[in-house]
Amino acid sequence: MAWQQGQTSLRRIVRMTLKAAATRASCSDTGGSIRFPAAANGVTGLKPTWGRVSRYGVFELASTLDHVGPLARSATDCAILMNAIAGPDADDPTALHDVVPDYEAATRAPVGGLRVGLPRAYASDGVDPAVVKVWERAASTMADLGATMVDVDFPEWREVTSRWTTLCSAETALAHAETFPSRSGVNAGLNPTLSDGVVELIR
Repeated sequence: MAWQQGQTSLRRIVRMTLKAAATRASCSDTGGSIRFPAAANGVTGLKPTWGRVSRYGVFELASTLDHVGPLARSATDCAILMNAIAGPDADDPTALHDVVPDYEAATRAPVGGLRVGLPRAYASDGVDPAVVKVWERAASTMADLGATMVDVDFPEWREVTSRWTTLCSAETALAHAETFPSRSGVNAGLNPTLSDGVVELIR
């Protein structure tokens, strides 16, 4: 499969986190590389707002879609790492200059008074029923703790998802224009997508 080496490295990070060889790690997420393994392995992963954490030094896939965030054993561990890595960076002009809140302190704040949006259709369409059940149980727990749950709708999420592939492949083709053509025999399963990105980029 394409990106097999990257997937293997990420699995290693998750295993280390689960075994407490590493209590927390910083990773990159373009289309789910933090969130998917976190959900599948019972740890906590966070894809922050774009620019909240500097991307300097991270291997680029798609610059406007790449995010850096924490993968850790708990929300508190993620918050501790966010306190350390969030903020402006002179080496990354896209990094936000907004004040960095105390994420770790926020994990101790009461839930009462929070408004939590529930995109039910988005969160359940095509999702395994067991996953949906856990999601609904978490929402119920938040409500029991005093949060106000509000149903929200993402009317165009399918279109956004389909457009994501085009945007990502175009940016990837641009970022790796010097090496992609010379490695056309590598990761053949991904090449059509990248080729489509090049065509879209030229347009």
